Amino acid sequence: GLLLHDVTMAGLQELRFPEEKPLLRGQDAAELENSDTFLLAVDTDWKEHDIETPYGLLHVVIRGSPKGNRPAILTYHDVGLNHKLCFNTFFNFEDMQEITKHFVVCHVDAPGQQVGASQFPQGYQFPSLEQLAAMLPSVVQHFGFKYVIGIGVGAGAYVLAKFALIFPDLVEGLVLMNIDPNGKGWIDWAATKVSVVPLAGGGGAQEELVNNTELVQSYRQQIGNVVNQANLQLFWNMYNSRRDLDINRPGTVPNAKTLRCPVMLVVGDNAPAEDGVVECNSKLDPTTTTFLKMADSGGLPQVTQPGKLTEAFKYFLQGMGYSKYTPPQKLVAGGNAGLTHPSGGAEKPVGMPSASMTRLARSRTASLTSASSVDGSRPQACTHSESSEGLGQVNHTMEVAGPVGARDPDLDPVAGFLSWCRRVGLELSPKVAVSRQGTVAGYGMVARESVQPGELLFAVPRAVLLSQHTCSISGLLERERGALQSQSGWVPLLLALLHELQAPASPWTPYFALWPELGSLEHPMFWPEEERRRLLQGTGVPEAVEKDLANIRSEYYSIVLPFMEAHPDLFSPRVRSLELYHQLVALVMAYSQALYGSFQEPLEEEDDEKEPNSPLMVPAADILNHLASHNANLEYSPNYLRMVATQPIPKGHEIFNTYGQMANWQLIHMYGFVEPYPNNTDDTADIQMVTVREAALQGTEVEAERVLLYERWNYLCKLEMVGEEGAFVIGREEVLTEEELTTTLKVLCMPAEEFREFKDQDGWGDDKKEEDSLTITNIPKLKKSWRQLLRDSVLLTLQTYATDLKTEQDLLSNKEVYAKLSWREQQALQVRYGQKMILHQLLELTG
Repeated sequence: GLLLHDVTMAGLQELRFPEEKPLLRGQDAAELENSDTFLLAVDTDWKEHDIETPYGLLHVVIRGSPKGNRPAILTYHDVGLNHKLCFNTFFNFEDMQEITKHFVVCHVDAPGQQVGASQFPQGYQFPSLEQLAAMLPSVVQHFGFKYVIGIGVGAGAYVLAKFALIFPDLVEGLVLMNIDPNGKGWIDWAATKVSVVPLAGGGGAQEELVNNTELVQSYRQQIGNVVNQANLQLFWNMYNSRRDLDINRPGTVPNAKTLRCPVMLVVGDNAPAEDGVVECNSKLDPTTTTFLKMADSGGLPQVTQPGKLTEAFKYFLQGMGYSKYTPPQKLVAGGNAGLTHPSGGAEKPVGMPSASMTRLARSRTASLTSASSVDGSRPQACTHSESSEGLGQVNHTMEVAGPVGARDPDLDPVAGFLSWCRRVGLELSPKVAVSRQGTVAGYGMVARESVQPGELLFAVPRAVLLSQHTCSISGLLERERGALQSQSGWVPLLLALLHELQAPASPWTPYFALWPELGSLEHPMFWPEEERRRLLQGTGVPEAVEKDLANIRSEYYSIVLPFMEAHPDLFSPRVRSLELYHQLVALVMAYSQALYGSFQEPLEEEDDEKEPNSPLMVPAADILNHLASHNANLEYSPNYLRMVATQPIPKGHEIFNTYGQMANWQLIHMYGFVEPYPNNTDDTADIQMVTVREAALQGTEVEAERVLLYERWNYLCKLEMVGEEGAFVIGREEVLTEEELTTTLKVLCMPAEEFREFKDQDGWGDDKKEEDSLTITNIPKLKKSWRQLLRDSVLLTLQTYATDLKTEQDLLSNKEVYAKLSWREQQALQVRYGQKMILHQLLELTG
């Protein structure tokens, strides 16, 4: 059989240990071999405990005692390690010690994995990963913690995520490294690495392995000597038999379960665990998730790059309101502090929850005003002129005028804005310019000179951000926050905008000068209902817009208008308008940033609760237009928001941010524009879940078959695989809701006797066969009954559109006819055509 330490060594082949960067300061690999680096001298402040839990004793090591309402930092190690091997390098890093001295730290060892553990007796049943998670409340209760911030690696990350799902009130935040949400673990890639890149063979990682022979040998020796191999085997087997974590991004499936707390996902660049972490990121709420892909860190970032991980953890804590307990930022010497990229472009630094790092697979019922529709990217609205260009060109023009009241036509808004930027310390690189020339949509940002990846384009001080906390009526909004709570969470910001727009001496007036004319916003919510339904029938947009309008109207009349009428000295009659409120909602959706706690004041110890942040306005960042193949990304540090180039930008080219990986129907719904086919590689088409049920009913002939089919459907509902308002999301190259669609096809198509057995056994567990995989390339290999049901569902979906694919193709292929279409007709055509192309691809694959 495969020796456990050999598998662990296979993982080490993926580590990136730069020779010029010793693992610890002042230590090289030779010193490491003869030292107890991983098992540093025992700190007398650490206390060991064996805690009784429902599933046996749990060994923990703790330093400090609970401090007020601050959470404890609780760690859980990976399989093959224990807390010392996994975390000593990280927690002994100087800057990390500066942070942890303000918190109680609790290291948890999985059963039997601690140093000196006795071997379990023959026949011992090692706890499942769910049971390992269920042991942790005993730890929390034993020490009197109110809640914890978890830090986990690999198997430990999975256990902590499961803990947060089962006991969400006990977890305030999670740092998850190398997590894989699927029912397969790093033992799978380890086994692959042993066969593909054997220890004695070649390969890309082999050269690095040879260059670090002493370090590798030391790690092998530590694992072999410190961890009881028989106990490790039991942990290993249990991790390898785990179930899927069973999380989904809110809005993608009915009753989606996901992590409710802030999460920072960490993985090494090109590390074996990268795919799993990326998939986990796609299943989490983008408004509360940060994704850090760390360069030069390999498979154990906490060991190889403790400094970078400490910096990321510091920002994560600051985002949660604990900046008073983190050391100040160390600015890079030799440059302007406001225009210095701390990472030097070597890695993708920790940033705000950014949709550019996630796949957004929202349900069609996601509302513009619902909390789930706020992501961390910087959206931008679009207005238009009727002189639109032909196929392949998105050409809109923003007409700048006063949102409320007139502006002086003799004043140059760009010059006024740039002068304001200099006054408030908003620093733009001399390599960029704000311009209407050479941009795809009104004002944008263009490179004056060539820009390289990692270069800072501009830095926005936190004091310049416009929010409920920085506006001139912030005190009033804070005192009345209880009365201003709403489904969207946007009311305080919207009231701040309503006040500042009509305030004659608002400090943000030069910033407002670059806003589009509010009456020219092109979201479908401003289209006549008849036109919206006619042009976008079948796309899902009309239904989403109707929900938006109902929510906005309710919010305005029940909360916003009464508040303004109660304060007539702060809100003039001209801003008490439902129409203006509609426009500002669209503008906030299009221009705001939804930052997780990045710029909130630190919480005092006596503060028991923190309310979620509302969005805020970020001057300069909202000038950038969107492109799927963007070349810049917004990041944050404690004092600044920084726009950093992610690709080379030639002189004269426009600088693009991204709103995330979004389908065209999402872009037009929330931002008022689309990317013309085939530019949007993230486009998707939906098949409503009830449509699959309808297609299955078509194949029934007698009442008994229909009764059985509804029984199957109800069971799928019980499994939370389907719902009346959900949709299966199909991309160009993948099925984004693969698990849900696979399970649905399997249950609806299996023989009656097999379904009875399946239902009695409460599912298959982890029995997932490769031939049942619902990747695009594998669809032709599916069982005939599956393909037929999927094909029938696609045909029913195509019937919901008012036109067929050939009609759309004829319009797009005739440039002269296309150019005569109105701008709205062109945008709607691109949405319909992109969806139909995906659906027709499915028809071909199921034929």
